[in-house]
Amino acid sequence: KRVQLELGGHNPVIVRHDADLDLALSAVTLGAFASAGQKCTATRRVYAAEGIYERFVERLGERASNLRVGPGLDPSTEVGPLVDEGAMNGVLEALERASSDGRVVAGARRVTENGLERGCFVAPTVIADLPADAHLAREEVFGPAVAVWPYAEDDDAVALANRTEYGLSAAVFTSDLGVAMDFVERIEAGVVHVNSQTAGAEAHVPFGGMGSSGYGPHEQGRAAIEFYTEQQTVYMDRPQ
Repeated sequence: KRVQLELGGHNPVIVRHDADLDLALSAVTLGAFASAGQKCTATRRVYAAEGIYERFVERLGERASNLRVGPGLDPSTEVGPLVDEGAMNGVLEALERASSDGRVVAGARRVTENGLERGCFVAPTVIADLPADAHLAREEVFGPAVAVWPYAEDDDAVALANRTEYGLSAAVFTSDLGVAMDFVERIEAGVVHVNSQTAGAEAHVPFGGMGSSGYGPHEQGRAAIEFYTEQQTVYMDRPQ
């Protein structure tokens, strides 16, 4: 049987020193916290150049703290609930572990204020200064949480981004086109964004991951048609 599997993701964002910081912050905020982080392409890891690291972490924490958490049917809600109690408890457990290993900049708690105590709400979370081999660096946590690390050189950023077994989506923020294309070549991900969020996708182009993020041909676009197509080669000569 033909098999096509969409598996896990642990998607990195690299923010270079020459990046448009406001653009990068908006993209990471949207990528990490939209749909309460319950997307396979959600932003999970950010690697920011050392020169902008502290500023980026501080501003990302401010944005996360100011997001409105609430019911999904409320038009003013920016971060809704997790799908069920089991999902929420798994996320909270991972965040508790991360909190003891790194610095909590925002969130890392259940939200129970304003009548939300009966729901499965987790505050948008930003954690910094984790060890390079921390759980949040290696494994997907399917909720509104993102971790940030500093890096020194471009080679370091690429190595850190490729350090997990997953390879679904990745993004780089830079104003240098040559550097951007170098990252595109070296990042091990089925979908790569330059100056846009990791969770963005369009139906007319192939979608899928490398490594443990996918198996079989990609979805969407012409790749989706090819999955259901049997090719036939026909030789036709004129009669003698």
